[in-house]
Amino acid sequence: MSRPVPLLTPLALPLHALVRQASALEHPRDRTAVLACWMVARLALPRLPREADTGDVDALQQRAEATRRWLVTQSLPSALSLAVSRACDVAGDRDTLQLADALDVMRDAADAMLDNGARAELTTLAQRLRGSSLP
Repeated sequence: MSRPVPLLTPLALPLHALVRQASALEHPRDRTAVLACWMVARLALPRLPREADTGDVDALQQRAEATRRWLVTQSLPSALSLAVSRACDVAGDRDTLQLADALDVMRDAADAMLDNGARAELTTLAQRLRGSSLP
């Protein structure tokens, strides 16, 4: 028997470890913290070497501002709130090193809420940003 052809192509979900962990958490505060990390990490994806689109910095800055507006409405631990705000501030900067550093600070601030997979995903993202830094 042949398999039916899917009507929609499967979505490639970036940062799946963060999404998986957020969906599995029962406590709303922990879930919100992990979702905040996911939203900020998504701001970094267009800055990766393969995805780099430096021509649309305005759109990235608008996304960062929209993300920041959502984040301030959430009840995040203060250290995490400061870390995600800083990451939003530097998301549109040309220098990816600052964004990589901000992601590391965010990961450390959310450490108690992150599992190994989510932590590794954020670490890898920061390392890839460092590798893509322009001289």
